[in-house]
Amino acid sequence: MSVASLVHARLPALRAVVPAHRAGDVDVLSVPVAHLRVLLAFLRDDADVGCDHLVDVTALDRGPRAQRDDDAPRFVLVVLLASRAHGSRVRVDCALEDDDPAYPSLVPLWPGALLLERELWDLFGVTAEGHPSLRRLHYPDDLVGHPGRIDASAAATTTPAPTKRAVVIERATTTTATADTTTTDTTTTDTSTTEAP
Repeated sequence: MSVASLVHARLPALRAVVPAHRAGDVDVLSVPVAHLRVLLAFLRDDADVGCDHLVDVTALDRGPRAQRDDDAPRFVLVVLLASRAHGSRVRVDCALEDDDPAYPSLVPLWPGALLLERELWDLFGVTAEGHPSLRRLHYPDDLVGHPGRIDASAAATTTPAPTKRAVVIERATTTTATADTTTTDTTTTDTSTTEAP
């Protein structure tokens, strides 16, 4: 029995809202955000499914609606699961709001989601509600915007931190000529490093 068939048989309330298909050897389920944690808990806890391994949590950004000619949601949360006991893999897709992409944190189900959700927020600005420590993972705290978004190219900027001026080394060469000899004197001046204003 496929994972989709098990979900539809054992969670009849989700039958109408969880369409499913198969992509290669992966069962793909689409779920509304309101039912996400119920479905994921079932996939983890049901003995016949047993998705005990959270492989990844990421997102797909399709770009702002103004740049597309469809009404599909801009962000899709993608959760990849695996069952070590059954050797199966499941992908769960969840459409998120365009203006405020958010979903309930997966940390209560899989503690390993902690850093994955921080990365997701850092790159895409997708909020894991209830996350114990949602903050940037890869980029500096003063970064404005989320660099993983399609429209983020110039919008993601940082406030420049004070920099140090470079050390300048000057060489001065003087040549003194007398009737009998010519001498060359080389002097090196090292200016100190100072904080920028």
